[in-house]
Amino acid sequence: MESIFGGELGLLGGGDGLKEDGCGVNWPSAPLPDDMYSASHFALITAYHDIKTRLTGLERENSSIKRKLKIYEIKFPMISEFGEDRNSYCSFEPKETALLQSENDSLQQRVNTLTHELQKSKEREEQLEDVIQAYEKIHMEKSNLQRDLDKMTTLAEKHMERIRNLETALRQRDSSLQKLNTQLHSKDMQYLQLHASPEVSHMLDCPALTLQSSRSLDALSDLKLQRLEAELEGARHEAQGACQREEELKAECERLQEELRQLQETQRQQ
Repeated sequence: MESIFGGELGLLGGGDGLKEDGCGVNWPSAPLPDDMYSASHFALITAYHDIKTRLTGLERENSSIKRKLKIYEIKFPMISEFGEDRNSYCSFEPKETALLQSENDSLQQRVNTLTHELQKSKEREEQLEDVIQAYEKIHMEKSNLQRDLDKMTTLAEKHMERIRNLETALRQRDSSLQKLNTQLHSKDMQYLQLHASPEVSHMLDCPALTLQSSRSLDALSDLKLQRLEAELEGARHEAQGACQREEELKAECERLQEELRQLQETQRQQ
């Protein structure tokens, strides 16, 4: 069977592809890189169809040999039909009889060999089909996980960008608030200087009247600050959830790679 399956098994992974040894198919110890998945998949499918073609040829050859055996089995009874008795049959040329018997044994041995090889070929075909199905399943799961991981990475990047924007807005708000407080204090001082009167003294006795607008602005700024802080906290929670989901997806990818490695190890041991 080495002559039959050596070529196909060599397709799987180049020089380090599948090789035959005493225990069956020998998988390479190093896992296939990501950029070789499609090429390995195409090689597996090509080898699978080539094996089916060769199995069909072996079955045709086996049928032909069986037909020849049938002819030889019919040939000897025909001699008695021509009027020869058992003694004449026994007196048939010993050399020719021995030659026919030898050829018959050789053909029978060939039939047995082909039958055994056909059985082995079917077993190899089933194993190869199982490997292809397992490979396709793992490749599909990995593609789905990679797509989910890309989505979560993009979402995490968006959350981080939003957090940075909120932090920038908070810094700008603090700076603007300080400037507004400074300007308001300056305006109050100018107002007191330009309107010096007993009424102004009365206003100084009641600072709540002169600072009412300042306090209203502070209250409004505090509300905006609380809203921005709440948005920042929500964005941080979303980012933490995205990071946690990303870690889970990475762990799932590692688990699938470990399953693939175990599958290759099991196939190599078989």
